[in-house]
Amino acid sequence: MNSQIRTLTALLGLSAVTTFLVAFFVCSAMTPNFSVANDFISKLGSRGQPYADWWNAIGFGSVGLMVAFFGFLFGITVEDRLLGLCLFVAGLAFAFAAFPTDLLDANSTLSKVHYASICFALAGWCLGLARLMGSRSKNRFARTTATYTICLSLLPMIAMSGGISAEPVAHRLVLLAVFAWVTANCLRLLKTETNAGITG
Repeated sequence: MNSQIRTLTALLGLSAVTTFLVAFFVCSAMTPNFSVANDFISKLGSRGQPYADWWNAIGFGSVGLMVAFFGFLFGITVEDRLLGLCLFVAGLAFAFAAFPTDLLDANSTLSKVHYASICFALAGWCLGLARLMGSRSKNRFARTTATYTICLSLLPMIAMSGGISAEPVAHRLVLLAVFAWVTANCLRLLKTETNAGITG
């Protein structure tokens, strides 16, 4: 059972990252006047965009749910249910970002729900990784990479606050750091299973 859980966890995490990247580049290429480097990712799903429904359903909704269940199962693999709960909430909040924002009215109800979801997702990840950093988990790799991820996530936010980096760029770098952590730990889980199969 533990072997099956580790494999499922890894596949969910890798599927989430892959789905997000494919959806992002496809939707950004098909959306007129969208800059991959300079526009907010949320613009892809904002009201009035031609492929908003597709992006919100796949890029936010589906990916968020996959991340949520990845996080829950990852907590089981490292024997930390509270960590799993934090990551589950983060993924679920990311899925709720599928509520489209209104670029012309940041104070609309849908816009507020969208922004709140992003904030809850970020908070969940930070709490989860911070707990992993401070825990005595047997998974040293997960703990070490969590430390790097927190540091790499803070740098662009500090740069943004200091006016050094544009906000959309900072958001991309934070997302890149988080997805890099997911990918690295998923590959580690698969490697562990492969080695176990060889020795077994």
